[in-house]
Amino acid sequence: MMDRYGCRPLTMALGGFILAPAFALMATTQVSPLALCMMVGVGFALVPSALWASIPLIVKENMVGTAFGMMSALQNFGLFMMPLIVGQLRQTSGSYTTACMIFATLSAVSCVSALVLIRVDSQGMQSVLGLPSGAVRCYSHPPDDDDDDEALLRPRDFSGRGERDWN
Repeated sequence: MMDRYGCRPLTMALGGFILAPAFALMATTQVSPLALCMMVGVGFALVPSALWASIPLIVKENMVGTAFGMMSALQNFGLFMMPLIVGQLRQTSGSYTTACMIFATLSAVSCVSALVLIRVDSQGMQSVLGLPSGAVRCYSHPPDDDDDDEALLRPRDFSGRGERDWN
């Protein structure tokens, strides 16, 4: 969907906007866990799909693999640490309320970060992240000329319709 419709930063913000109240309601109310788990599922589907689809658009072509590797490493570190933190909080407090509130706070921070990204994208990056992939002409270094500052102004074509034109 990101490739077809774009709107990556807005999708990230929407995911954070869905996740924050879902986790806060889990912590503070007796609302049906089924509905809240569905909200969490939708939020967790939106944020990563937009985030991972953004990497090739904002990273130099010769560094895309490294960027994906770093994202994977950070994600795995979080997947390793959060159960330990949640387990310690559960053991200390006797409930999952604190953990849910931490998740709600992190979701709100992600929503605000995505809103900042919308502003940065629209002002400094020619709305590259907001466009469908077929319409994106990302401004970055060509793979053969990393030291040329003028290369920042040369478009990269991600449309998949042919060879890139570096002239």
